[in-house]
Amino acid sequence: MIQSMTGFGTSSGSEEGANWRWEIKGVNSKALDIKLRLPQGVEHLDAAIRAAVGEAVSRGTLHISLQMDQEAPAHRLTLDESTLAVVLNAARRIEEMSGFAPATVDGLLQTKGVLTIADTTLGEEEQARLDQALLKGFTLALEDFVTARRNEGQRLHKVLAEQLDEMTALAGQAREKAKDILPAHFAQIKDKIRELIGDTMDEERARQEAVILAVKSDIREELDRLDGHLEAARAHLSEAAPVGRKLDFLAQEFGREANTLTSKAANLDMKRIGLDLKLVVDRFREQVQNIE
Repeated sequence: MIQSMTGFGTSSGSEEGANWRWEIKGVNSKALDIKLRLPQGVEHLDAAIRAAVGEAVSRGTLHISLQMDQEAPAHRLTLDESTLAVVLNAARRIEEMSGFAPATVDGLLQTKGVLTIADTTLGEEEQARLDQALLKGFTLALEDFVTARRNEGQRLHKVLAEQLDEMTALAGQAREKAKDILPAHFAQIKDKIRELIGDTMDEERARQEAVILAVKSDIREELDRLDGHLEAARAHLSEAAPVGRKLDFLAQEFGREANTLTSKAANLDMKRIGLDLKLVVDRFREQVQNIE
């Protein structure tokens, strides 16, 4: 089943005091273009994310973003007992030598090195758990994104199949009209000769001229090629691999045959069929631009 290049996927969760949300948006592109935005502190996940995308998606521009709301780091006070012991001994010695008042607790706590303040940042194990949770969340968002592309692909499959049926029907009409080209040319030539010289004319010469005109306006070769392209396009719609480029090439071939058919049109009915065919081909080409 074909896949669209447009889609949206998301997932959210929390781990190690951080709330996070992944968003993936996809639009059309000739190749795979990943635009990744990660918050500070998790940039090291870049390579793993790009690798996961490369395994699931072959074409399209993907805008991937991670939003994180982390709790502010708490502050932890640590008492350096060895430093405190040194300060206490010094305070007692000063008191004995000078008779000054003994040191107070608040004074001791203000002594540099007795108390230290540290941020409770994530350790290696906590960071590893957060990374694992974020990557798992990204996998869920990517699965959601791929599902959206497949659902859109199902809709496109139906539209493209209907357009191929339209082209097939118009090609059939053109074949039927082509059967009447030689008799029509013969009648036109006879009428023209009668206008110029009356009823006196060479019947065989008129028939030869009609054949020459019929050969110039013969569209059977174009219709045969068109039938082959239509058959190939239907086969591609059933392939599991990405077929956007293949269908885009066939859309160009459809347009080429439709243009030739229209330019060779021997009458207004045939020209109308050619113009209708060109309109369907244009719609087909436009839809194909959305396919992976």
